Amino acid sequence: MEFIRFGKLGRLGGLGAGVGSLMKWIQILTTTQTASNVQIPLTILIDSGKKVKIDWGNGTIVEVIGTGAEVVYASNYSEAGTFNIKFFGDTAFIRTFKIISTNAVMTLPYGIANWKKLTGLTTLDLSNLANFTSTGVHADIPRVTNTLSLYNLPNFTSTGVHADIPRVTNTLTLSNLANFTSTGVHADIPRVTNTLSLYNLANFTSTGNHIDLPRVTDTLYLYALPNFTSTGNHIDLPRVTNYMRLYALPNFTSTGNHIDLPRVTNTLSLYALPNFTSTGNISTIPNVTTALYITLCPLVSITVDTPPTWTTTTITLQVGWSTANVDLFIVNWAQVTGTSTKTVNIAGNNGLVSTGDSAVAAALVVLQNKLKTMLYNY
Repeated sequence: MEFIRFGKLGRLGGLGAGVGSLMKWIQILTTTQTASNVQIPLTILIDSGKKVKIDWGNGTIVEVIGTGAEVVYASNYSEAGTFNIKFFGDTAFIRTFKIISTNAVMTLPYGIANWKKLTGLTTLDLSNLANFTSTGVHADIPRVTNTLSLYNLPNFTSTGVHADIPRVTNTLTLSNLANFTSTGVHADIPRVTNTLSLYNLANFTSTGNHIDLPRVTDTLYLYALPNFTSTGNHIDLPRVTNYMRLYALPNFTSTGNHIDLPRVTNTLSLYALPNFTSTGNISTIPNVTTALYITLCPLVSITVDTPPTWTTTTITLQVGWSTANVDLFIVNWAQVTGTSTKTVNIAGNNGLVSTGDSAVAAALVVLQNKLKTMLYNY
């Protein structure tokens, strides 16, 4: 990804006031700048060979030629003021538009609905924008078709039903949106196939069965959703293969055996799930390579046999094991895991480890030699 910053270059391409007034500029946003000059990075992907002019509102107009790849164009305001940022040209060939991680003050005088004039847009990502203000309804959001990511936007207000959210098919991320209010059933959530991430949404109300969730195949991330009600069996969960995190879901009811959980290979995290019932041998828990986290799940029961290797995995298992089960886990896992610097937390609500038992003590030495930091009750 290229990063290009523009200073005050003057008006390029022979754009005098008379000519410019005839052009159909699309107003993107208005920024109020102080003398400190807070950059606004616009990440844009334009089809190869297509030309778009960016008017930064301070006398700088630049023409950019698409390469078919994402390029970051950054403002470079040198003085305080209020500036209107506009696009002109082959705007129908802008496919990706992102504004990520800036504290610049940004408002939308014509609302986010004006961005619908970017008719070819497939990906929209607004992330970590503390001073970005937008007010409207879900139907105003541009009708992107691939990816919608709205992350950490405290002043982004949108209301409506799930069915009015853009019908993206690849990735939907809605995260840390205090003023995002949405209601409906799971079946109305966009039918994304790669990633569904709903994170810390106090006003996101959804009901249904697991089978009605989008059939994502890579990542399922449901985190701190007090009004998200879902029921069913583990086997009905989306068959994600990379990452699944279910966190602080008081109304998420699921039943089954560990073997029925999605066969994720990277991360499995189950936290604060009072109605999540799962039983079976530890050998049937996915052999994730990055993180395994199971705690505050009172209805999860794990019988200890030979664990997966979990060589490169950071592990927290606080599942109400007795001393005998904790000891057996240590002895059995020491025989199969490999060497990698990792922390393993089996303290919490588990029983005491029998450090005086010779087999357990020997296993702890083996694990130490394999660079495992073991946290346990003793």
